[in-house]
Amino acid sequence: MLVTSAACGAPNGAGSPAPVSTTAAAEVGSVQVLQTGGFAGVHDLYTVDKDNRATEKAELYGKVTGADFRSLKDEYRTPNNCRDQFGYEITVKYADGQSKKVTTEDCSQKPQLVTDVIGLARKIGVKTDGR
Repeated sequence: MLVTSAACGAPNGAGSPAPVSTTAAAEVGSVQVLQTGGFAGVHDLYTVDKDNRATEKAELYGKVTGADFRSLKDEYRTPNNCRDQFGYEITVKYADGQSKKVTTEDCSQKPQLVTDVIGLARKIGVKTDGR
């Protein structure tokens, strides 16, 4: 037997945050992206955690709880002549105490998933000085 249910309330984009998947929310403690480098030598830390109410949080948490993210290499760097690029360190802390860290740079070849996680965290995360 198939049972479905519908949630009541405002649709996404109407002022109410999208619900975070119960499974994904229970599995993730926080997602942090440290962005360093560039011409100005930035050191920005973007954090998405339980207090974040952005609608895209469910999407971000869904990406970092999947097997594709957990099986990523620890580092995606390629020798290149790219000047003034940014470096990124993604750190996901899971509720079970485990963590996953992925390091990359702007000009490096990397899976689209890495780029997506960085973009979402930078968009919705709380930005602080990462020094």
